Amino acid sequence: MGFFRKKKKQQPKLAAPQPQPDPQPSIDIDEEPVIIDAIASSGSEKDATDPPSASNDIEKSSAYHRQQDGDEEEEIVGKIPKFLLPKGVSDMKKKNLMIGAAILFFMFILLVIDETSSESKTLQETGNGGSFNPNFLYAWKTNVAFIGNINFVLNDIPRLTQYISGNKITQDSCLHQKGSLLNILKTGNGMMGRWATSPAVMANNGLYDYGACSVPQLLLGSDDSLIYRNQNGAFYDDGYNPCLNDEDYYYYEVSGKNGTTISWDYVVMTDQAKRMSFEYSRDPSLMALNYTYAPILNQGGGKPIIVQPHAFWSSNENMTGLTDVPTFTSMIYNGAQEYKSFLDSYLPSKQRARIAPVGNAFLAVYDDYPNLYSSLFLSSGVQPSPVGSLLYSLTIYASIYKTMPPRSNVMMNDMSQLFSTSRKVYSEDSSTLPTQQQAKILYKIARRVTLKGYKSKSFVDSSS
Repeated sequence: MGFFRKKKKQQPKLAAPQPQPDPQPSIDIDEEPVIIDAIASSGSEKDATDPPSASNDIEKSSAYHRQQDGDEEEEIVGKIPKFLLPKGVSDMKKKNLMIGAAILFFMFILLVIDETSSESKTLQETGNGGSFNPNFLYAWKTNVAFIGNINFVLNDIPRLTQYISGNKITQDSCLHQKGSLLNILKTGNGMMGRWATSPAVMANNGLYDYGACSVPQLLLGSDDSLIYRNQNGAFYDDGYNPCLNDEDYYYYEVSGKNGTTISWDYVVMTDQAKRMSFEYSRDPSLMALNYTYAPILNQGGGKPIIVQPHAFWSSNENMTGLTDVPTFTSMIYNGAQEYKSFLDSYLPSKQRARIAPVGNAFLAVYDDYPNLYSSLFLSSGVQPSPVGSLLYSLTIYASIYKTMPPRSNVMMNDMSQLFSTSRKVYSEDSSTLPTQQQAKILYKIARRVTLKGYKSKSFVDSSS
C-alpha cells in the first residue's frame, strides 16, 4: 500500500514529493400410534375419511437482502482512532488511510457473510458450533424443507418453526404420520384430509396446503414417477397422498406450484425413534440415505439436519431392549450420529450434516424440570403435546441458525398465537398449550442443549 513507508530524508532546496493515494432385540418398529380423531383442531375440519380438494401453498423464495446505509462509510471513517494513524503524514495520506480502513472493514463484513452462508467452517459433532452466525446476518429468507413423521405432523412443526422465526423461514414439507425415511419414499405425502382445516386453505387457489407429494418433488421440484391415480404403480397408495387422489392438487404440484421454485438451504429430516435405536433396524433407512437421499441432496444442494426424536415410556408400547428413558434417548442419539456420518461420507463438505438434538432437550427437561416433563406429551405419553412441539421447533431453529429466535417470537401475552398458522393443533384441552413460564424454560433448555452441547446427568453412553 505504501502508507507506512518511512519517509526519505529530503534534499535541500527540493520540493517535497507529492503524496500518492493507495466460513437386536425384536420389537415393533411402528411404535407411534396415529392420532386422527377426537382431537381438537385449529379451525374447521372435514372428516379425515373425506377426500377433500387439496393443495400446498409455498411462499416465494426471496432473494438475499442486506440493508445498507448511505452514511455508514463516512461515519466509520470518521471514527478511526488517531493512534492508528502514523505520525507525520499529510492530511491527504490520512484521508487515504481512513478510506482504505473503511474498505477493508466492509470487505471483512462481506467475507463473514460469505463464510456464514457457505458454512465453510468446521462444525462440531452435532454441527451446532464452530461458526459465527449472529442474528443480524439472517435478515434474508432461509429456505427449509421438512421430511418426517408424526412428530412433525403434530401441531405442524414446519409452520410452528416458521412462526417463531418471524417468517424468516420459507418452508415446504413431505410428511406422513407413519413415515420412516424409507417408507415415506414409498407412500409419499400422507396429509390429505388430515390437514383439511381453515388455516391450511391457500388464498390464491382455495386448495388445502398439504405439502409436496413426494420427497423428490419436494427437494428437486418435480417427480416424473408421480401420476394421478398412481396408474404406473410407482407408489404405495394408502389413500392419503393428495397427488394420487386429488386431480386439482396433482396439477398444482406438477406445474411447479404455479411457477414457484425453491432452492433449499436446509433439509430437516427425522426417522422413527425405535428404528433409530438399534443397529439392525437402522439398515433400511441407511439404504434409503444411500440410494435416494444422498444423491438428491447432492443434486439439490441443501444441508441436511438430522432431528434426533424424543424418547418416551409407555406401558401400552413394546419397550423391549430400551431399558429406560435416558438409555432410549442415548440409543436414538447414536442412531442420529450414524445417519450424520453416513451422509457426511457421501456429500461435499459444504453440505456437512447437523444433528438437531431434540431428544437430548427432552431428557434435559426429564432431569432438570421433572414437573414439566409430562407436559411435553399428550395423554398417550408417546406423542408430543403443543408444549413438546415448541421444544422441537426451538431446537430445530437453533440448529439452523446457531442462535435462538427473538424472545418476543416465543413468549407473548397470548401464547395460542404460536399455533395460529398451524394447520392442525393436537391438544386435548387448552391446558396443553404452553404457558409463558414453560416457554421460558424450554427456550433456556433448547439454547443450552443445542448451542452449548449440554447433555444431562442421566445421559447414557450406549455406544460402548
